[in-house]
Amino acid sequence: MIAVPRSLRGRMVALFGLLIVAIAGFMAVFLPGRIEDQLRTATERRAITIARVIAGAVEPAIEFEDPDHARATLVWLDALGDARFAVVSNGAAQIAAWHPERVPPELPLAVGEVAIQYVADQLVVSAPVVQRTAGRGAIHLGFSVENLHVERDEARRTVEIASLAVLGAGALACFVLASILVRPIRRLTETARRITRGDAPPALAAGDGADELSQMARALSMMLDRVSQVNAQLVDASRHAGMAEVATGVLHNVGNVLTSVNLTVGLLGEHLGRLPIDRLTRSATLLEEARANGDPARLDAAIKLAAAVSARIASERGAAEDELATLRRHIEHVARIVLTQNRYARTVSMTEAAALAALLDEAIELGCPEAERKGIAITREIACDGVVPLDRHRVLQVLVNLISNARDAVLAGTVPRTIHLRAEISDGTRTSSGGDGATRDLRIEVSDTGVGFEIEDGARIFQAGFTTKPHGHGYGLHSSAIAAQQLGGTLRCASAGKGQGARFSLRIPIVKDVTHA
Repeated sequence: MIAVPRSLRGRMVALFGLLIVAIAGFMAVFLPGRIEDQLRTATERRAITIARVIAGAVEPAIEFEDPDHARATLVWLDALGDARFAVVSNGAAQIAAWHPERVPPELPLAVGEVAIQYVADQLVVSAPVVQRTAGRGAIHLGFSVENLHVERDEARRTVEIASLAVLGAGALACFVLASILVRPIRRLTETARRITRGDAPPALAAGDGADELSQMARALSMMLDRVSQVNAQLVDASRHAGMAEVATGVLHNVGNVLTSVNLTVGLLGEHLGRLPIDRLTRSATLLEEARANGDPARLDAAIKLAAAVSARIASERGAAEDELATLRRHIEHVARIVLTQNRYARTVSMTEAAALAALLDEAIELGCPEAERKGIAITREIACDGVVPLDRHRVLQVLVNLISNARDAVLAGTVPRTIHLRAEISDGTRTSSGGDGATRDLRIEVSDTGVGFEIEDGARIFQAGFTTKPHGHGYGLHSSAIAAQQLGGTLRCASAGKGQGARFSLRIPIVKDVTHA
């Protein structure tokens, strides 16, 4: 089993290399046979022409029964280096011969048309000699095929040398071309990885071409410029207002958003991994077998297989171009996300005592106003009513977003429109780093009877830009998940499938004990 290279450049070199090998193999198999056929045809035409000329010259000797004249005519063959023998008959018996010791047995005394046959290592041409009075004779000429074999071998060597030259030049061209094509993709991928890790945005040289890579590089360069500008503004604001952590927070959020970029790059790698390299290998095998066995059917099969592989490569290339377009849109959208992050960024997490009942009521009022007029029944269940220390602003922002999404889901569905909120505090086994005692978790669930989502979409529901709404932008749940992480908690989702409703669960660790009202 052939190991497929893991790097993009290795795959491209392997793919192009197999194409070059197929072309060189086709040349080595097909061209020598074609040249041999042409040489054989030229040799046969020459022999036929000579036979017809001599047949016309010996016709009077047969007509007037002059064997000496016929033998004198056959002596002309001494001037031909490849002539082996000649024999003339009048239809009843042989009357003249040149080198009779080389004449094959059982040659006919009369023939009706020109005929060619290969006897041992000789080309034998038989031509009719038509007498003017009556009767029909024949002339048989034998020619050596040694020159034909020599020319065939020379042509074969020439083709082999040309095939090797094509193979060598093609291999070099494949390596150079693959390096040229992969180099900008590697730069873009490394830049995306550095940003995802939260590193400072590096300088990126954007090309001026019209191809997809140049456009993507320009979009990424513009995004990096915007990130640098926003970063500079945030750093300057932190100096004057004590917001030193804002810039780091924004860069961290940008890194989370650019996860979509890495996912799209991974899809590009998968498209390249599906290139039919094994079929190219099969095509090369068929070509080798056709050359070894002289089998035209295998040669036709190899040509058809190469055409099918070419169509498959074109299809994969179209899919890769679509993924590049998606990647470009993700990169252009990052700049807008950075501005949104900037507007809502806060320097520190402000912890305050918040009553759970009042917090849920405020979230319902902001996320789903006038619920009764829209036919939405909202219920809430608070398993532990009391005052909880938390970042009220961020928790409220997440809850408003979840309730707003639930409202849109039930309005788009046909089942009874119900939204249920549940809040509880569960005991944990962890110990806080500050030594304040056992850590507890505040868990708030928002469930609805709306349209839900496909089970396989659950892994992408918090991805930036992904949405199941017809007119959604795919940023609300993504920002809510980031806010939950900044609070030290998690945001999870679940759905039984399309039309089965959905449930979102926010978990936040609480270090201090709950103070009951």
